[in-house]
Amino acid sequence: MRALKHVWVALFAAGICMPAMGLLIEPDARRFAEVERRAPDGCAIALDDKLQANVTKCLEDRVLFRFELLKGLSRLVYLTGSSPKPALGVPGRGPWLFLGDFYDAGISKYRGINGYFEAPLSRVPQLLSVASATQRQGVPLSIFFVPDKHRAYADRLPTWLRADPRPSRMTRTVEALRAEHVEAFELSDAVAWARHEFDPRPVYGETDSHWNVLGAFGAARQIAGHLTATVEGDGAFPLTVASVVVAPSEVGDVARFLQLTVPTSRFELAYAPPAQPVKQRMQGVEQTLSPHFRIIGAMQPVLIVNDRAPISKRVLFLRDSMGDCLSEVTNQLFTESIHLHYEALFSVKSIALEALLDEFKPDAVVVVMVERTL
Repeated sequence: MRALKHVWVALFAAGICMPAMGLLIEPDARRFAEVERRAPDGCAIALDDKLQANVTKCLEDRVLFRFELLKGLSRLVYLTGSSPKPALGVPGRGPWLFLGDFYDAGISKYRGINGYFEAPLSRVPQLLSVASATQRQGVPLSIFFVPDKHRAYADRLPTWLRADPRPSRMTRTVEALRAEHVEAFELSDAVAWARHEFDPRPVYGETDSHWNVLGAFGAARQIAGHLTATVEGDGAFPLTVASVVVAPSEVGDVARFLQLTVPTSRFELAYAPPAQPVKQRMQGVEQTLSPHFRIIGAMQPVLIVNDRAPISKRVLFLRDSMGDCLSEVTNQLFTESIHLHYEALFSVKSIALEALLDEFKPDAVVVVMVERTL
């Protein structure tokens, strides 16, 4: 009976203290109420599997409490570093949401906990197989790694979430590939450039796990510069941004995972000279598309043709979802680009890279891979 009494006391204390913990540790969380004035009916918050927390029917006047409860519970889990499956999303400063560990354990890798620092760099053998295939075909290969949002916007993370001071898995993957004479690069400097260039606009979505077209533009500068080996400095880059146009906002993927309706900023770039329409060729069908067209998914090869693009190259992009926004920029850079999700090469019904190279005969192969998948 005494033990049972202690359990009830602990549960009662947790119910009182968890929300208070969120209020005390992150006082600026009240800004969430400014972003979302109306909570969706019947919304639910997915937290750590062990906690099995589910907050339903969130009323407008309880928006702040809903975020504080999420913050308190998820913060307790992450502070211990002991949970195998922490929250789907981590509330940051202001209106920012960050992807939790449910997808690729990105936060645990960032913090270097739960054995991820010591775990093998599983992507290295896969990427070395890509390097072997391109080498046999005599096609240059370059691999670029996109920093996760929590690394690119560490200043927007909650105060309790800090990076592992040891070299990241991204840095160590680059080093391992370079040791095998494979050209590999981090895009951290490119993202930092974009943050500075487009400030105060965000270059990653506030409630999304991906960069937007502004972050992708910074990455495209580095990729194009490497491929052409002639692009030096801002003036030599063949695309000039005339203006940044605000596009209709949408709910970010992290917000959707948490069943929230918090929007994320979206933009379009206006170039000088103006961007050109592009032609998409896929499975024998050709269609003309908007200059701002972006390729989503690409589990089958998609060929984009832009006869008026400034760089006369045919480039095969093996990319993940970070390549969606990137494609909007690269479609304006290269006369021909082929897009394919790299998992199509590694899945059970895989596409043979050698056959792909024989079919499209690219001048270069570019891999674009987000940090959390490493």
